Amino acid sequence: MIQLTTTTKLNRKGEEVDASLYLIHFDARNLAIIEGIPTIDASGKKKQNVLGYYGSVKHALLKSIDIAIKNGSDRAELSEILHTIDLLEKRIEELSDSLPTMMQLLKGKL
Repeated sequence: MIQLTTTTKLNRKGEEVDASLYLIHFDARNLAIIEGIPTIDASGKKKQNVLGYYGSVKHALLKSIDIAIKNGSDRAELSEILHTIDLLEKRIEELSDSLPTMMQLLKGKL
């Protein structure tokens, strides 16, 4: 779980609760941005307020960075993160170019 913002709000009972945004590993193949730390109710069910559901790590990270920028995080850190993402994308493309295609694998031409 990665905390994106630090905020609180009052619930219906007048209690101050966590309203921070978090990037979490939602299930086996997806990430999500949720509000507040998930809680477990009396019946044992997990309660969480899902604001965004992402099947792509890239999209989840870009949305997380977008939220961090809008909530006034340090600009220098964020530009470094964006630069690192760009470098990772270039490296993935370089590695992908050197991999054999599916047709080459099926035909046994490596």
